Amino acid sequence: MPDGAIQQSQVRINMNYLGELDGRKTPRCEAIADGLKGIEAKVVPDITAQMWNKFFGFAYNATISTLTRSRAGTIARSASGAEFVSAVIDECARVCAAEGFPVPAQIEGLIRGLYAQVNSTYGPSILIDMEEGRTTEAEHTIGDLVERAGQRGMVVPILMAARSNFQAYKITRAAPSPNPTGVA
Repeated sequence: MPDGAIQQSQVRINMNYLGELDGRKTPRCEAIADGLKGIEAKVVPDITAQMWNKFFGFAYNATISTLTRSRAGTIARSASGAEFVSAVIDECARVCAAEGFPVPAQIEGLIRGLYAQVNSTYGPSILIDMEEGRTTEAEHTIGDLVERAGQRGMVVPILMAARSNFQAYKITRAAPSPNPTGVA
């Protein structure tokens, strides 16, 4: 919030997973999960796949919301919203699958449902950061997927547009105002 307070979204998707990279269920992970009082955390044997699912979730969300600069309900009400959401999901999912981590159908369904609610005011944190003129983690997510796609010879025009959008945002944000007086 403008006063520095953190406001949690009304949308709750619990993806708080813990696990060892080798897939073992260890007392260390169980102790961490138990110590996170009030936070739902689950110890899983496939932590790398879960991290990729979460990465996918952030990347599609950042791509959709920031290219449109809109909240989920506005996108749902737009004539091309559902088609655009599907295209972004498909593009991001292709890159994840090429990296060896196909996105489960239930996650894709959850996303489509999130952006199908016409009265939703949901906006991911990266969109809010842009609205407030703050830095974003776009290069570490969208940029990473674009780089991975490029290394595999994949064409990802929507992700490239999102990356370009974020880079332009960063340049504009850093540049001094060309006309500080506002007089033309």
